[in-house]
Amino acid sequence: MKPAELARLYAVPPSEFVAARDRLAAELKARGDESAAAVKKLRKPNAVLWAANQLARRAPKAVEALLAAAQAMRGALGDALREASQAEREQLRALTHAGEQALKESGHEPSASTTRELYALLHAAAAGDPATREALAEGALTAAPEAPSLLGELNASVRAGKPPERAAKRESEGERERERERERERAQREAKKLRAAADRLAERATAARRRADDARREFEEAERAAKKAEGEADEARREAERAERRAD
Repeated sequence: MKPAELARLYAVPPSEFVAARDRLAAELKARGDESAAAVKKLRKPNAVLWAANQLARRAPKAVEALLAAAQAMRGALGDALREASQAEREQLRALTHAGEQALKESGHEPSASTTRELYALLHAAAAGDPATREALAEGALTAAPEAPSLLGELNASVRAGKPPERAAKRESEGERERERERERERAQREAKKLRAAADRLAERATAARRRADDARREFEEAERAAKKAEGEADEARREAERAERRAD
């Protein structure tokens, strides 16, 4: 199956997905494509996943910028990490808004929960493995990716080396002392690597907390604005009712 075929499948409205999926599976089977069975098992995307897949066509440059910013954050420190983090937040906000617009145009009014889930999905996909990042860029995500784990990144970046086995016997005390010195040097190098990795993790954790705080404040402000608007709308309806009673 060509990647473009999968992307076209996830571009259709959710209400048309099952029929489009079955047609594609039948076409693949007819031409002997082994992916036909897997396509037949694909589940209809929920509103959040569908919106995320529309962004590859609606805002391809913003998706590309998000992926670039997420890639720049890998291994970055100091000012470089802060700049990449800021760029990532900006693109996440822009793409989340574009996804909300896609949902509205499809007749689905996004709730605050939907918006949060979309933001989180885009963040996880951008920080995901190469296949997930490629699927986001093509608009062909078949499932929501898992959120990135900072601890997992630390474990991947530092490999704990095993000290070499000691020889059963040493010819002299001098040889034993030289071996101990080599082991101390190896331990010092490992400790230095671990400290550096821990420092990188701490900086990334701080940046992640800042991003989470920023996102939480933005959503809280949006929710307050929505509640205020609802209150004003209710008051306007009551005023209209009072006016109608006075007119009678």
